[in-house]
Amino acid sequence: MENKKVSKKIIEGLKAEESKKQIEAIDDIRKDGNVAYLPYLADLYVTSNSAEIKDKISAVFQDIKHTDGVQTIVSLLKSTGNEDLRSMLLTACWSSSLDFSKYLIDFVDIALECDYLVTFEVVTVVENFENIPPANDLEQAIGRLRGAVGSQHSSKRELLLDLLHALEDFRNNG
Repeated sequence: MENKKVSKKIIEGLKAEESKKQIEAIDDIRKDGNVAYLPYLADLYVTSNSAEIKDKISAVFQDIKHTDGVQTIVSLLKSTGNEDLRSMLLTACWSSSLDFSKYLIDFVDIALECDYLVTFEVVTVVENFENIPPANDLEQAIGRLRGAVGSQHSSKRELLLDLLHALEDFRNNG
C-alpha cells in the first residue's frame, strides 16, 4: 500500500448505508493499496456491525506492505479508545511483514495503559519484531517496565515481565 491521494468515490462508498457499496469500496482500497485510506477504514471498523465488513477491513490492514502504513497504524493505535479496533490493529502489527520496532516505546506505553488482553497482544507484537529496536528505546522501555511492574495485578504483572524479558533479550543479543 502506498500513500496517494484518496478517491472521493471510494470515501463515499465507505460512508454508504448499503453494505454492498462499503464492501466494494474496501475491495477497491485493497486493490489500490493506498495507506491514506486506513483512517477511513478504521472509522468504518468501529461503526460497522457487519462481521463481513470488519473481516475485510482487518484483511486490508494485515496485507499492508508499504512502510508508510506503519506510522498510520501506530497513530491509530495510540488515538483509539475502541478495544475491538485496537485488537485488530495489534493483530495487523504482528501478522504483517512490516517493521514496527522503532515504535517500541509506543507499544510499551499501550501495554502499561491497557488491560490484560491488550498487553498480551503487545507482547506478541514485540516478540515478533524482525529487527532489534534502537538501543536508547530499549533502555527507556526497560526502565519504564521495571518501574511499573510492581504496581500491576498478578496476571498482568506476569505479561509485563514477559515483555521485559523479551526486551532484555533484544538488548543482550543486539
